[in-house]
Amino acid sequence: MDLQNILDGLAHFKGLPRNAIEAARLRKAEVTAALIGEIDRVLGGEAEPEASPLFIGINLLAEWRATEAYRPLIRLLRGPDDMLEALLGDSLTESSHRIIASVCDGDPQPIYDLILDPAADEYVRSRQCDALAMLVRDGRVSRDEAGAFFRRCYAEFDREESNFVWEGWAGAISALGLSDLMDAVREACDRKWVDPFWAGFNHYEKLCREALTTPDTAELSKETFTLFGDTVEELAGWYCFSEAFFEEERQREQRAAEQERLERQRQEMAQLRARSGGKVGRNDPCPCGSGKKYKKCCL
Repeated sequence: MDLQNILDGLAHFKGLPRNAIEAARLRKAEVTAALIGEIDRVLGGEAEPEASPLFIGINLLAEWRATEAYRPLIRLLRGPDDMLEALLGDSLTESSHRIIASVCDGDPQPIYDLILDPAADEYVRSRQCDALAMLVRDGRVSRDEAGAFFRRCYAEFDREESNFVWEGWAGAISALGLSDLMDAVREACDRKWVDPFWAGFNHYEKLCREALTTPDTAELSKETFTLFGDTVEELAGWYCFSEAFFEEERQREQRAAEQERLERQRQEMAQLRARSGGKVGRNDPCPCGSGKKYKKCCL
């Protein structure tokens, strides 16, 4: 499979494109370069997000620990909200933190800049707080440095209710057991900068206590805070790749086709009535030409 066929296979699929993924693995360097180029094309408006190989591609970049993709992916995540939703969908909240932690080249500054960017998507910013926490757990960023950054966030974040970045900030502080910042977390909860719909201070206090006393079972030890693994294994359980999803798609298409048929029939009958002067009796021959009485056919 040549490079273009691989990219097409990653972009256009029904079901998990296993063959394209396996072919991509055999041409890792070429595919990596092409996917990085695709990021620039999407950001430049030269490629449609819905027809891009990046939804599958960024998972492959994470699987391959492609550090050369780190900064391009950060640029992508700072893109417009509607573009990100069309391109990545649930990946934004489900796995963007694991992807960035997997490709990070050791310099957390691009993550810092994204978290502090008020123009960036709030859910992306929130998840990158988790990415930073993962880097601390893996020893690539020190706890002291992360703590200093999260204190800076407290000073620089917009003081508004319900911006989801506050939830990621509070969760990362708690998961790392940064107890000296818990007073700040309490204030953020009390002032409802952290939306109480998501969690209250008691939740974060419990996470912090677990991180300090039982780190092996704490939040950061869970599967959602591990580096990205095998793309097929990671995505195989997603509902959008399940048989149930495609059955629903088929049913939706059938319903849409039936609605289209009925609408076409209504339009045809309106034209027939107009040609017959609008005077068709129930027992008259149906104007559609079926030979049946009107009441037994198109009435």
